[in-house]
Amino acid sequence: MPDWSDVPLLYQAQIEGRCQLQRQENKQKSRAYDWVDQWTKLYHSTDDSGGKSPQPDKTPKSQQRPSPVKKNNLSEPPQFSGEAKTRPYTMTWRLVTNGGQDDGIIRPAIGARGYPYYPGSSMKGAFRRACACTTEQAFRYCGKPSQGDQGSEPGILRFLGGYPTDNNWTRNLVDIAHPQQEKQVIQDGKTNANVLLSFHEVTLNFGISSTIPLDEQEWRTIWQIWEKAIGNGLGSRVSAGYGRFKDVPSPETGVAELSYESVRNRHFLKLQIMN
Repeated sequence: MPDWSDVPLLYQAQIEGRCQLQRQENKQKSRAYDWVDQWTKLYHSTDDSGGKSPQPDKTPKSQQRPSPVKKNNLSEPPQFSGEAKTRPYTMTWRLVTNGGQDDGIIRPAIGARGYPYYPGSSMKGAFRRACACTTEQAFRYCGKPSQGDQGSEPGILRFLGGYPTDNNWTRNLVDIAHPQQEKQVIQDGKTNANVLLSFHEVTLNFGISSTIPLDEQEWRTIWQIWEKAIGNGLGSRVSAGYGRFKDVPSPETGVAELSYESVRNRHFLKLQIMN
């Protein structure tokens, strides 16, 4: 019978004695760090030489075993096909992409080869909301309802999501946040900080493709719409400074965010004005 301790923490039940990511006893390190270590160690270098040059193999060639064939190179993030148009954008601070809750913990959406990513469906929704110029523009790019009860007609664009450009996404994944519903909606009560997993100052490469050939002018228009979308912020906790990107102007101010501090100060000033 397999030993339950061999099962990665990602798949263990959130019960006492197994894996309790939100529970911390006797000031010990949270199990969330172990969860992240198990996940991200696949994407780190497996070289244990400590920076030293490897020693030559003195075994006779006739007795040497062939090197194992690597089926997947996990050190390199997934790449889009040659037909996709891509652009990288770097976050000012953090980004939450909720891929589902594991007993109270929010973790990123996980895609190809276990890499976290920003889903194409969420990308399409943000893009469609930013198509404020004309309804025809939104229909052309994102699709429209069909006549009668025949479903919908797809648009010409395919939103492929956003993947990290390198493995720096493995750093500082563990984050904390206080629940807002009980404090702001139900009652003004105290809440405990909960663990969540979020990207920290990561560069994401977003991909878009088209079912028909488009000229460069139209592609410039498409990327302008996308930058308007991400200027509003992506993901959760946008009002707390999450989901903002460097060098992308905010529709509210027309000013590009340069750091988390600029986002925080702007929202703090907005709260003062509202109060």
